[in-house]
Amino acid sequence: MATSPTDTAVLPTPRCQAPMDQTVQGGGVAFLRHFTLRPRRVILRVDKWVGISVPTFERFQWKVLSILVSSFQNVLFLDADCLPILNPDTIFHQGSEPFTSAGLITWPDFWTSTASPLFYKVAGDIDIPPITSRATSESGILVYDKARHADTLLLAAYYNYNGPKHYYPLLSQHGAGEGDKETFLQAALVLEALRQKGVYQQPTAWMRSGAGVGVKKGYYDVKKPPVVHGRSARGKWTGMFLLQMDPMEDYRAVMAAINKVSKRDEAEAIVIEDFLTNSTFLDTLGDLKLEYHGHSMFFHHSGVKPDFTRILDEKWSLVKTDEAGRYVRMWGHIGWVIDTLGRDVEKLLWEDSMQVYCQEDLAQFKRLQDVCAKMRVIHDQLYA
Repeated sequence: MATSPTDTAVLPTPRCQAPMDQTVQGGGVAFLRHFTLRPRRVILRVDKWVGISVPTFERFQWKVLSILVSSFQNVLFLDADCLPILNPDTIFHQGSEPFTSAGLITWPDFWTSTASPLFYKVAGDIDIPPITSRATSESGILVYDKARHADTLLLAAYYNYNGPKHYYPLLSQHGAGEGDKETFLQAALVLEALRQKGVYQQPTAWMRSGAGVGVKKGYYDVKKPPVVHGRSARGKWTGMFLLQMDPMEDYRAVMAAINKVSKRDEAEAIVIEDFLTNSTFLDTLGDLKLEYHGHSMFFHHSGVKPDFTRILDEKWSLVKTDEAGRYVRMWGHIGWVIDTLGRDVEKLLWEDSMQVYCQEDLAQFKRLQDVCAKMRVIHDQLYA
């Protein structure tokens, strides 16, 4: 998992036992040593090694590297601004779907694909999928079985290594959110298309029984679109984060919808053969109505980054006041928070963040002292 210092404190949701890797670029590890609220492994990736020519990586290109060098085979990758609000351990439980059958889970963004037709030609002259077959994917949340999807990850690494000048523009054509976000799922789509053409044979040595949670290989892109949530202050609405669905509930809803239009034996074939290896298969079933009964599992706090070191900046949008000068909650009315999430997660985030920034070891940093003092004032007004 890749997290910010604050998220490291917040991440242990009830009963969550997942160990963590935290990938840090450059000298950031010196600062992170102060944050010891939870045992974790810190991977330091420096920019230069003596005697070795290392390419320069920027922004999005680090993400796939952090997954590749993670200590674990089964990985939940989270951007620094992503928070789990349900226990994510269950994604990896034996028999849990869709991970057991697919080994790769991605989440959607808002937009339809704007990939250039030239990408599919360069990728191996494969068929161009219908533009409505799926939404673009986001890369703030990714789940991998790195054994089953070693080839997928290596292809994604290639796309990202050549991303800024070649594959990012090919996959988005300077559309919304251009970057690494399409490289991960597209790598899986391309390899599956090449396999079906008979020009690529996937390595299977690591898929033997006992090698991992599952032995089948496919991909699962969550079907429920993200939901934007924001809050109003002084008559101005600000988008704060995206809500992303529990993948197990999403899979259950999709399977239930498929079963309504298919015979039971055909539905089983869909799960194994078509559904997890064909991104356009659902289009053949007509307009499916998906009925959801569960909660979202993740916040992607991409609207306003939860960087509490900026709390002293009056122009920062995370903390605002109303017309009377009173602070307002980050996520709006407390009733919505509890009804949607089952508990006051905003209060937990604030209090866990205070544990991070108010540590005695950080008293040597004057700015962090001021940050802590401001956080206490806001906490006493809103959450005490």
